[in-house]
Amino acid sequence: MQSNPSPNAEWHAKRDQFILEWQRAKTLLNSAKEVEMELRKQLQDMLFPNPTKGTQRYDLGNGYKIKLVHKINYKLGDKERIDPDTGDKIPVVDQVETIMSEIEKCGNEGKFLVDRLIKTSYDLSISEYEKLDSTSPIKKLIDDILITSPAAPAIELEEPKK
Repeated sequence: MQSNPSPNAEWHAKRDQFILEWQRAKTLLNSAKEVEMELRKQLQDMLFPNPTKGTQRYDLGNGYKIKLVHKINYKLGDKERIDPDTGDKIPVVDQVETIMSEIEKCGNEGKFLVDRLIKTSYDLSISEYEKLDSTSPIKKLIDDILITSPAAPAIELEEPKK
């Protein structure tokens, strides 16, 4: 736990004011985000009842337009897919690798299509990385390509336990 700066009455009052203002702003922001999203969806339903993928515009007159960018999210694999024989969940990586293998069997073009259709991304397991000793040659190899930057701070008020 971090130690507090040397507090005095003025410092405490300023601290408490900052905390109250931050809590109000956070509550207002969360509420505004929810309201804005709901209104955005209702506006889409009203002006663009059958949207198609891409950009569409609704003319309001006098040069004003509402622009809708309708996007589709794509994701490979279902985390909840069950193997009918065993009743076990099938890991997404196994689902993707099975499909890649099947595509590769679809003639000469299959192998080239797999490389263009399915992209691989790499994520670092922070927990495993942090287990490496600072003198580890593996850590040194990772550090050679690892880029770090400060993330946004996460702050929350913890109320006393009852």
